Amino acid sequence: MRSQPLERALPFFWPGWDLSLAVAPFSGRALTLLRGFNPETAEVNAVYTLTLGNEPKHVRSADLNGDGIDELVLTSRLGNDVWVIDYPGPDKEPVPRRLWSFEQGWPRHVLPFDIDRNGTVDLLVPMAVRQEIVVLLNDGKGHFTEGKPIPYPGKAGIHVMATGQDRDGTRYLLAGGIHALVLYREIKDTPGIFENIQLPLARWPNWVELKDMDGDGWVDAVTAIQGTEPSAVIYGPLWETFTKLAAGKKAG
Repeated sequence: MRSQPLERALPFFWPGWDLSLAVAPFSGRALTLLRGFNPETAEVNAVYTLTLGNEPKHVRSADLNGDGIDELVLTSRLGNDVWVIDYPGPDKEPVPRRLWSFEQGWPRHVLPFDIDRNGTVDLLVPMAVRQEIVVLLNDGKGHFTEGKPIPYPGKAGIHVMATGQDRDGTRYLLAGGIHALVLYREIKDTPGIFENIQLPLARWPNWVELKDMDGDGWVDAVTAIQGTEPSAVIYGPLWETFTKLAAGKKAG
């Protein structure tokens, strides 16, 4: 399995829209929303082309304001903004708006994640040219404040990132950067506080996921590596596996 450049499509549901897709381009400034997508015929009810930033990437969906309807949230390449697309209603066209702007840092992704375990969806924003993951705390109504960032131990910055949870409730972050893969584990009974293990790589990941691939209840790490390197699955329990792999890298 080789990593290839491609458009990424996120399925989402809005009232009156049925199944729809948000398609982020490999290059270009336009995000495309396909309303009422029929997976059997590939027909759609409407197409909306939204221009925002430079190369909008990695769309996520989450209910940010507590109204029961997901918003679409994303960043764009080489920009300093986090964008959100609200549900426009059944008869209006969607309009993107800036949710947050940074002075610098180039946010590479934005991931919905209840960092403080208070029942509201916060946002994690890994930075492309800063050694940190910015935390945006949600008041439950879609208003955000900047919290304490999560340090990144590798070289600046972070290219890809994912979140996941084990069967015992332990939460993980997986961040891929320059010649490194970093696993974060939330410390028990301390929401939002993480310890980490850094695994050196010959290249760097283009994509990572945290999924239970073998159905044993332990989350696994899936990585797509830059260039011609094969993709890989690192099986859980991840903390133990990463500890062994990191020790082997040091010994070698």
